[in-house]
Amino acid sequence: MKTNTTLSLVLGLIVLLFSHQGHAQQIQLRGTVAVHNSKYETGEVRYVHNAYMSAPFTVPAASDVAGEFVLEFVGLAPGTALKIEAEKAGLEVVNTRELEEVVLGRKFPLRIYVTEKGNLAKAQTELYKVSQQALFASRDQMIARLRGKKAQSEAAVAEL
Repeated sequence: MKTNTTLSLVLGLIVLLFSHQGHAQQIQLRGTVAVHNSKYETGEVRYVHNAYMSAPFTVPAASDVAGEFVLEFVGLAPGTALKIEAEKAGLEVVNTRELEEVVLGRKFPLRIYVTEKGNLAKAQTELYKVSQQALFASRDQMIARLRGKKAQSEAAVAEL
């Protein structure tokens, strides 16, 4: 009789242990939405109110006046990577690559940066032009050295 009671107790503890692990875990993903380079341009971070965040396996959320939002995930393990989407009329996300695989259970809040539609392409074009100008200046310097005096020309060839 004593072995049946002990066996029942052990089986009960095992069932309790497995049922506890099977219980759904809730993970919160906190974050903020702000205008890209707003602190650089104005001296203050401009947070975005009513930006809409969504992801698989959660209810969509909107950012508050401070740009903060919380997405709550149930039944997913910490360390799971998901794509987060952010939208706000008239704005586009700057750091899209960071939102492709957001890991649940992260310690730090997710930071989403947005800019007015069209500004991202404009900034990329300006950066491309600056890079192109620097490259052409470097090329022209090298050509001038190659066409210079013999010692200068030989030194330039050695660098290539």
